[in-house]
Amino acid sequence: MHLRKTHQRKKILIECTTQTNCLDLSLTLIIWTVCCQRNLTQDGLINSTTLQAIKSKAVLINVGRGNVVVKPN
Repeated sequence: MHLRKTHQRKKILIECTTQTNCLDLSLTLIIWTVCCQRNLTQDGLINSTTLQAIKSKAVLINVGRGNVVVKPN
C-alpha cells in the first residue's frame, strides 16, 4: 500500500485588534504586513476605524506557499 503525500496549503488566521502595537518589533512580518502596513497610527496602535475596515472584508495574502487569511468576524 503506497500512501501519497497530499500538499495542503497552510492557512494562518491572524487576529488584528486595537491592541496590536505596530511598533512592537516582536510582531511577525506577516502580522505586521496584514494588520499594520497601511494602518499605522501615530501611537502605533491600530484605531477602531481601521479595525472595522480590516474586519469588514476578508484579506487573503499569499506568503510563500501558504495563504494568510484574515477573516472578518
